[in-house]
Amino acid sequence: MKYCNIGCCINNDNLKDDDAFTLDRYLEMLPLYREVDIRHIELSSLMDLSEEDGVKIRKACNLLGISVWSIHSEHFNEEGGMSPGGAYAGCTMEEYFEKQIHCAKVAHALTAPIFVCHLPNYTKSPRFDLERNLQIMTRLADITRQYDLTLALENCLPGDMEHIIRLVDKINRPDVGINLDTGHYFVTKEGDIAECIRRLGKRLVTLHLHDNFGHHDDHQAPGFGCIDWPSVVKALKESPYEGPLMLELTCKPVKRNREDQFLRKFPLEKELRMGPAYLRSIFQAISAQY
Repeated sequence: MKYCNIGCCINNDNLKDDDAFTLDRYLEMLPLYREVDIRHIELSSLMDLSEEDGVKIRKACNLLGISVWSIHSEHFNEEGGMSPGGAYAGCTMEEYFEKQIHCAKVAHALTAPIFVCHLPNYTKSPRFDLERNLQIMTRLADITRQYDLTLALENCLPGDMEHIIRLVDKINRPDVGINLDTGHYFVTKEGDIAECIRRLGKRLVTLHLHDNFGHHDDHQAPGFGCIDWPSVVKALKESPYEGPLMLELTCKPVKRNREDQFLRKFPLEKELRMGPAYLRSIFQAISAQY
């Protein structure tokens, strides 16, 4: 990594629990992201956006000098998945793929190159059925390829990363890689994040950078928790990864459950200013050593 380009998922502290990420909610936040020098964004909750909305967001981003780097697709990995009593009980795999196709179409309208997804936990057990997941992810990769997207599988739960590495290696396509989520990796205690980055090598196609104290998935800005960010940034600088340093911050539904009560009400704007500044200072210090 030669350059410290900073990006972040786009969020909105004005959202209430029953609000959706509508076109207007995204558009009203873009000026702030530009003001704090966020040059790349990720969009999630695309089910309430149309392809026409995607074009409008892309044009608004272009005027501000912001690129849409990635989208986060609809996922089915809540506890229970599609199993009886699960969050998506009654859904079928065909409905799952219909949602992924919608997300891919919106991503294409946004001209986002990266399509981030979770493993589809549509049954409680076994989550790590290699042949089942290989079949599903290969079919999804065929969909994302149609829309000029690179599929990035994200680690979420304990054991995910080893399984995802096997999946990506089995699929063995240049348009299928891995999204390393540092907060998930740290809280599940799967190992050293810097060593994971070195192991992923060219499989690493995008990032979700966020912090926590090792107990809860708090989605705090880098530097607001216990992750060893100098070692992470050093590993990224030495890796073949050349994409932006994508933060994954959050708003009210996740923030209210943060471990630290003070950080539950910490303004998104401050995290957008402080997290990137911290990463840039580390990157500059490490660059000076070369």
